Formats: sequence, C-alpha cells, structure tokens
Amino acid sequence: MTPTPCRTCDNVHSTTRKLSYTQWTCIRFPKVAGLNPVDPEGWVDPPYMRCAGINGGHCPLWTARREGQQEFGV
Repeated sequence: MTPTPCRTCDNVHSTTRKLSYTQWTCIRFPKVAGLNPVDPEGWVDPPYMRCAGINGGHCPLWTARREGQQEFGV
C-alpha cells in the first residue's frame, strides 16, 4: 500500500488544518476510551487521533479533497 498524504485528504479536521501539520487530526479516527494510559476513562480534546500517528501514512480511509477547497483552511 502506498502512503496517503494527509495534505490531499478530505478527512483532516477543518479547524486543525489551519494549524501546523503536526496538530492535524482525522475525523475518521475518533479516540477510544480505554486506550489512554494516563486516564483510561477518557481523552482530552480534541476527540480525534492526530494524523501523524495513524498507520504510518498507510491510511485505508483516505478520501480525496473535494473540488474547490483551499490547500490550507476550509
């Protein structure tokens, strides 16, 4: 599988896309309660996983950006 750059993916949360790419989160990967080693009962905001930590860039849920969207920001 070829790596899928988040820069061209429609699933990057629009609010975080305006920030540094290290802060981008993916709306297709919500955080799951119980996987947080510090507090298994919950997660702090944002409620989505950071794009940089999802499957090493080999994302099966990659979706092409919709026509007419800006490169950064929505």
